[in-house]
Order: sequence, then structure tokens, then C-alpha cells
Amino acid sequence: MKKICLFIAAVTAGLLAGSIYAAPRFNPDQLAEFMKTNQCIGCDLSGALIGRNHSGAVLTDANLSGIGMNETEAFNFSQANMQNANLTAAYLYTANFSGAYLKGAHFDGSDLTGANFFGAHDVNLSNANACMATLPDGTKGACW
Repeated sequence: MKKICLFIAAVTAGLLAGSIYAAPRFNPDQLAEFMKTNQCIGCDLSGALIGRNHSGAVLTDANLSGIGMNETEAFNFSQANMQNANLTAAYLYTANFSGAYLKGAHFDGSDLTGANFFGAHDVNLSNANACMATLPDGTKGACW
């Protein structure tokens, strides 16, 4: 009986470790193309580290869920077209979305603390943490 319990514990630990340390989900070819051209229509960059300037990027229908950034470099998506982009559970602390087109973009569960959405179009931040974020009209987002 003790061996069975140890076996079950080992299998459970292995499954949990696999889910915690799972490989990134993004498509490496699409990431390389985006880094080169600043365009990625309908691509999958979920879980990728893409911290650099993406001002004017075209990310229509892109999956950016769980994206991360370099600790010293905030995202710059100013003037970007991110219509229908999936930014679920993304860490976008102090990101710049000023003037971006965000119709249908999903920020559910994302951390947008201190982000800048001034002048952004069609923004829905209802399910995101927008604490101290600059909203499209210039007001500050509420902290939960």
C-alpha cells in the first residue's frame, strides 16, 4: 500500500511540475517574423517574451495571452492596431497603448498597473487590473 501511495504522489508531482514548467506556447517562426516586421496578423505569440518597442505594430487577431516583458523594458504599443487581440493574463505593467486601436481586445486577468491608454480607441478594461493606469480620457484607473 505504501508503494502505491508513493507512486501516486510521484505521478502527481510530475504532472504538476509539467504544468508549471510547460514549454512556451508561441510559434517561434511567427515570433521571429513579428520581431523583424512588427506585424503579426492572426499569429500566436502566447507566452512569449517580446519586450521592446512595438509602436505602430499590427497585431490584429493575434493571441498575446500570457506575454511577458524584460524586467527593465516596458511594452510600447502606441498607435498599434490590436483589434481582437487576446491579451488575457498578460503582465503589461506600465505598457504604453496610447492611441492604439483596441476594439475587441481581451485583457481579462491582465496586470495593467500604471499602463497608458490615453487616446486609445474602443478599450474594455472591465476584467483587468488597471490600477493607476491612464485611461483613454486621461483619468486614472481604480485600484482593487
